[in-house]
Amino acid sequence: MNRFFLALIILLVEISFISAQSLDTLIEIAANPKAGFNYPYFLFIPAECKKNINNYLLVESNNTGSPNDTFSVHENAAKLQAQSGPLGNSLSRQLHLPFLVPVFPRPQKEWKVYTHMLDRDALLWNKEPMRRIDLQLVAMIHDAITILKEKGFQLHDQVLMSGYSSSGVFANRFALLHAELVKAYSAGGINGILIMPFSQYNNEKLEYPLGTDDYQEITGQPFSFEAFEKIHQFLYMGETDSNDAVQMDDGYSNKEREIIYKTFGKTMLPDRWFACQLHYKIALPNVQFRTYSGVGHGMNEDIMRDLIRFYSSAIKSE
Repeated sequence: MNRFFLALIILLVEISFISAQSLDTLIEIAANPKAGFNYPYFLFIPAECKKNINNYLLVESNNTGSPNDTFSVHENAAKLQAQSGPLGNSLSRQLHLPFLVPVFPRPQKEWKVYTHMLDRDALLWNKEPMRRIDLQLVAMIHDAITILKEKGFQLHDQVLMSGYSSSGVFANRFALLHAELVKAYSAGGINGILIMPFSQYNNEKLEYPLGTDDYQEITGQPFSFEAFEKIHQFLYMGETDSNDAVQMDDGYSNKEREIIYKTFGKTMLPDRWFACQLHYKIALPNVQFRTYSGVGHGMNEDIMRDLIRFYSSAIKSE
């Protein structure tokens, strides 16, 4: 092919891509305590999102990476995650779905309150404005769906969730807490540990975030295994991942750590991860698990292809 025409084709493709991106929409929704959320959130609508078909809202909790008492640090990180993040934003663009990212703080002064992982300290925090951020996210979801419908989009009441590392742990826990709201979710890099859909194992009580023993005490409702069982779940780890948050005091208490080591294993990979898979597969045989060889604490093209297939299949299912 003539080099001039090849260069012209490449230029036209680049212009087309840039033009499509310019039609993307990013909205920051201000905190609205009257509507149930004390923090803002970002709503990303890719240019390819269609109004004439039923859409699902994709949700991914923000993950700043480190605690910081300056709120704008978390806000700017959440904006970047919504606009160009390698996981949720990429899924949003490829699946043509609107995408929500909350802006939850992760305070340095209260460093054990690991909001971005929805740990026990965060869920039981009883002071405003950080009280029950899981319910605040539920309120954000309802608010975003209303906004999208007002813009002419057709939305299902249930949502899809994604997450990796802390946000993956958040997705796993949120899905169990609010199973009726979640159609499907994926969670990767999750320290080889999952929240179990039962209250005890080998006479060991499993309280949140290890299990459901105090689920009704926390939520005011009995745990519905049937609702959790209906969720499409894709859970994955890299074979060489060494990022074990179970060892860290900000994510797990000594009591939780002791139970995890005793019940599921001290070594994250392969012991603990395979033990969790076994427990899940017995109770939830349809959950999909993947362990990616040659992958550490990160993503690659194989994972993204599998995620696209997973969500596409979940969207098509009844």
